[in-house]
Amino acid sequence: MQIEVEDDGPGLSEAELEGIFAPFAKDQAGGQEHGLGLITCRQIAREHGGDLRLVSGEEEGLCVIAELAVRPRSD
Repeated sequence: MQIEVEDDGPGLSEAELEGIFAPFAKDQAGGQEHGLGLITCRQIAREHGGDLRLVSGEEEGLCVIAELAVRPRSD
């Protein structure tokens, strides 16, 4: 299953996208740290067979794509 969440903000540059999953990554505009949230979410998704990706154009907004593994219930 894939879930996409998109905004219409200014987007991120390629340099920002490349480092966005680094611990305590800083944005280029204001130097604000992003902490561990994105890297933790991505790690959890991958541990369960999924992934978390970000797609952006510098002026096109940002799209977060969560790919989740679907497993049959084991009732």
